[in-house]
Amino acid sequence: MKIRGARSINRKKEILSQYFELAPYLEMAYSPFHSYGMSKLVVPRTYGFTELTPQLLQVQLSILEQSSTIATRGAFRAFVAGLTLASQHIVACVINRTFDFGLGVPSINKVFPGLIYTMDVQLAKLYDPNKAKYPLLASVKYDGDRAQYRGGRFYSRTGQEFHGLDWLCEAIGMKAPILDGELMVHGKSFNAASGALRSYNETPDAEFFVFDIVDFDKPLSQRLEDAARFVYELNHPSVHFVTHQLVRSEDEALRLYHEAIDQKYEGLMLKVPDSEYANVRNNNWMKLKEVFTVDAVVTGVFEGRGKYEGMLGGVIVDLNGVMVKVGGGFSDYLRKVLWDDKSLIIGRTIEIAGQGLTEYGSMRHPRFIRIRHDKLDAMDI
Repeated sequence: MKIRGARSINRKKEILSQYFELAPYLEMAYSPFHSYGMSKLVVPRTYGFTELTPQLLQVQLSILEQSSTIATRGAFRAFVAGLTLASQHIVACVINRTFDFGLGVPSINKVFPGLIYTMDVQLAKLYDPNKAKYPLLASVKYDGDRAQYRGGRFYSRTGQEFHGLDWLCEAIGMKAPILDGELMVHGKSFNAASGALRSYNETPDAEFFVFDIVDFDKPLSQRLEDAARFVYELNHPSVHFVTHQLVRSEDEALRLYHEAIDQKYEGLMLKVPDSEYANVRNNNWMKLKEVFTVDAVVTGVFEGRGKYEGMLGGVIVDLNGVMVKVGGGFSDYLRKVLWDDKSLIIGRTIEIAGQGLTEYGSMRHPRFIRIRHDKLDAMDI
């Protein structure tokens, strides 16, 4: 594919704009609202003579979306076997949810505006005392799965639906405003809870902690009043309103932060009271949370995907015998240099930052900080 061979993002987008016929297939592949019940499709060794059309594929995919069984998946593979080789590759890209040509959803949407739905949410930056303008509204930070309740269903920040919550959706109802919050499962660790919430099994012990309402016409203070009123009137034991407290100084914020940590919360959120809801990460929301750093030896590397195809996607480090993938924190320049010459990073000691360890000894949300040039090998850690 010509797009894959292009070196720059702009050139890739320019080429993609010439292939308008790909748009429907891109939507089928990347839309968060499609679930086909097949995690991977390998192109068969034989091919037929049927040319693929979006309408033809849509009919077959709709069968999988309605009922993904051994029989329907077998019938779908038989359908694929009768397609031309080029058509088979397109279907594989759709089922595998990637065209692997170095363009992510944001870039695709710039070529074909609005093609793929994205559920953009307000995100927080790390606390910066130079950017914090008190007074601010403070609330504890829950260690759950970010979720929005809209249109009678729960969705993740990437637009993936949380299944197994029909009982909770029925209780909240269709007339609810768009609720923003965290889904958690009582008594379970983050990994165990996230796995349960993202499965198709019912999760009867899930809880929803509401900290905002998505309303672009009201300031935060008013949105919180509306959210609190809705939750209190709903009066459901599994839906909670996250209370906010006005803090007037950094000392006061830090005191609440340490109290939150002592009570096993993830940290503290600080928000500008009159800020509007924005689908970006900005200083209107800031987060105070525990971050620790550790040194580890790089044992391997892996290639990036999307915009980082042909560059370093991240490294694999040995953290006390546990292999941990570290993909964040690298500049684009460093990703290119280290991928071109992997000896510059493999075997070296690097400093990584994370938000604690999982129950299996891995690191949560690890990010690359720097290469420890003062530590040449594992004996120096």
